[in-house]
Amino acid sequence: MANEKKRKASAPPKGFNARKKANKYRPLTDKEKKMIMIGLGAVVVIVLLIAIFYDDGSLPIKKGAVVTDGAQQMLSYAYDEETGLVAEEPSEFEEDVLNTNWIVTNLGTTKKPKYFKLGEVEVPDGYYRRQETNKRKQESDFMFYEAGENADEKSYVYVSGMKGAYDDNAKNTLGYLPQYNTSNDVSEIISAKIGGYDANYYYYTATDTDEDDPDITYYAQSVNCYLNAGRNRTICVMAFVRAESEEDYMDENELLAKIEAIAQCIKIEE
Repeated sequence: MANEKKRKASAPPKGFNARKKANKYRPLTDKEKKMIMIGLGAVVVIVLLIAIFYDDGSLPIKKGAVVTDGAQQMLSYAYDEETGLVAEEPSEFEEDVLNTNWIVTNLGTTKKPKYFKLGEVEVPDGYYRRQETNKRKQESDFMFYEAGENADEKSYVYVSGMKGAYDDNAKNTLGYLPQYNTSNDVSEIISAKIGGYDANYYYYTATDTDEDDPDITYYAQSVNCYLNAGRNRTICVMAFVRAESEEDYMDENELLAKIEAIAQCIKIEE
């Protein structure tokens, strides 16, 4: 014992590490288990409450169709491509949502769609709604043509909702134009108030050659306008002219006036 080295007073007693290791993974007490179960139960309840009561603003779906209770009806007129005549009496689309004045857009995905009402639109004075659509099922869009005996069948105005910010959509669509036309003449993007809304728009003209007959050339002119619908949403208003030559193009101010007239008939959801 005399030769045994003295242990420092601050050193732990012999067997300390062994006892510490043995107690490291002690089982939970019944009280601790109960507290954990209560905590997990509370989380489950919160998740269920969010799932039940949280409203993201998307429209309900019933039997595969968007519910449009409270929407104003907007009938349209069918167009016969063979005769080039518009029906004298209005009729309805097969999809109920297309028979309303709601601007409805899918802000979800194709597999998991979520349909939102971006706003409402009224038929502008001097126009009628043609029974045509470029949209997928349960979305809505509007093609307005001038009415009357002297109406110009070569021009129309198109209204639709879009996902994304209005300024980004203007830039992106401007970049896509060369992919769809033989040649393009495009203006810069212009920022302005259109119909009282913040907007970006641009002018363009385009030509395309007929695939079967290279001697036939198609001419087109447009003003593409993107209204700020808030919350990363856009309402697009486009004025188109289908022309047989560049001489048929309209004055750009006249086209913009068509955009302004339609935009004033749009009420964006807040």
